[in-house]
Amino acid sequence: MSLFISKIHHLFDKIRIFATIYKIKPERSGEHINNQKPKEENNMQIIRRSNGILVEKDEGTKVVYHIFPEFEIHYNEVSPGTTQSWHHHDVIEEVLYILSGELEAHWREGGKDHKQIVRVGDVVRVKNVPHTFINSSPKPVTFVVFRFVPDGTDKHYIIKNDKHLE
Repeated sequence: MSLFISKIHHLFDKIRIFATIYKIKPERSGEHINNQKPKEENNMQIIRRSNGILVEKDEGTKVVYHIFPEFEIHYNEVSPGTTQSWHHHDVIEEVLYILSGELEAHWREGGKDHKQIVRVGDVVRVKNVPHTFINSSPKPVTFVVFRFVPDGTDKHYIIKNDKHLE
């Protein structure tokens, strides 16, 4: 069996485990049964890193994916000398929070190429521009990616005020 096929089988095994842990069931034709959405549980969840889906990309990035119905969280480790492929997103937004190291953020906007070094504690709001990240340092870089689909609604008031003391 080729290495590629082996990696695909490993990925599908992780996805099956993830679906079992989070009680994800396939739906028919993308519709909910009886047109009802599944009940949301209001219980706190502690999700271990080991329960994520680990993907080691050929370019030198390791990603642990935590996938939820309305957002995703990814933990990324980028090896020294790694250049990620240029890409963009039509709908989703990515927000990076740098945990360790220094990373070059490259993006194309307004017909020009831009570059900036991001460091620990920096937040990168990618939006929909073509972009790539390069680790030209001698040390690994780690960051968390939050992925979601914004709907244009200002939710700041809700986010700021939705806290009730017990």
